Amino acid sequence: MLVIAILTNGMDVTEVNSFTQDIVKGFVIILAVSLTIDRSKYLFIK
Repeated sequence: MLVIAILTNGMDVTEVNSFTQDIVKGFVIILAVSLTIDRSKYLFIK
């Protein structure tokens, strides 16, 4: 949560469009989940 808050604050300060902010935050969340799952349990993820 802290990373998302810092990212949001930085993008607000630099006046990034809210649509772009949502895309960036979504990408960060997807990246974090993909790095934390145990890939050995899933055959389709290598």
